[in-house]
Amino acid sequence: MLLHSKLLSFDDVSLSPQYSEIESRANPDLTSRLSESVTLNHPVIATNMAAVFSVGMMYSLDQSGGIAIAHRFMKKEQLIELAIDNPCKYFPFSIGIKDEDYILAQELFYALGDKAIVLIDIAHGHSKKMGEFVSKIKSIGFHTVIAGNVATPEGYLFLNECGADAVRVGIAGGKACTTKYITGHHIPTLQSVLDCADVKKNAKIIADGGISTSGDAVKAIAAGADFVCLGSVFAATSKSHAHLKTINDKTYKVYYGMSSQSAIDTFFPGRKSHVAPEGDTLEIPYTGETDDVLYRFLAGIKSALTYSGCKNLDEFRENAILLTKNL
Repeated sequence: MLLHSKLLSFDDVSLSPQYSEIESRANPDLTSRLSESVTLNHPVIATNMAAVFSVGMMYSLDQSGGIAIAHRFMKKEQLIELAIDNPCKYFPFSIGIKDEDYILAQELFYALGDKAIVLIDIAHGHSKKMGEFVSKIKSIGFHTVIAGNVATPEGYLFLNECGADAVRVGIAGGKACTTKYITGHHIPTLQSVLDCADVKKNAKIIADGGISTSGDAVKAIAAGADFVCLGSVFAATSKSHAHLKTINDKTYKVYYGMSSQSAIDTFFPGRKSHVAPEGDTLEIPYTGETDDVLYRFLAGIKSALTYSGCKNLDEFRENAILLTKNL
């Protein structure tokens, strides 16, 4: 048995203010490279959850110079129609690791070329089948392959070696995730990012899980993340697919994890006995227009860079000072 001595979460650390020559909070550059062929205007990704993704969400993120990733349980015909007809700069979509996923990836790559960004999305990405599938998808010709999720440096290095251009890092950290209670497996997302950054190679690190504020996002970036995935933050906004609900004159969005009973009932009707739900269905307060929430979030990241005296994200990752509480 091995014991991991460090389990730092976002609430366990803070950033130290530093001398700054940045004249305005509007000045920091948030440009972020996802792969050799894809550079985005900022490091925020709308994650591939059914309660988050919508055509409106995709367009909002595209207009900001970012991406929203289509979830992996969309009907094939719907996904292909959306991919071919949409005018966005990139089309990010999700697949599993089955034969039909490989065929779908082929069809979309041949239709879209380098416009296509594929996320190979399974719960436990540090696995033999995942590694084989990443290599297989890369052989199609994709220039931007994201794979995940993993929580350890060994998992990151494994997917990097298999050819992933970016690796999603974080297991059991999401607001609607119950994996840590159902399986006992969990490393806080911040700790996973710190560990993976220590061994970082070519693949970019995407922090995924538990990022609720721009402060959390900048802590993840300071720890070594290149990008952050947001789920509940976007689910609470106008353009998410989450259902709008009013309770006692207060407005909520109904947000569910992709391994929750709600997701199982929606996408796998009848699949009951051999699947343990690992997610919750939550009513989260409605926060307003997606564009407004996104731009406030990005403004928060820019402001953070000025507090650390950094002009861009590379400089911030190099010079930010993370302080831990007296634990």
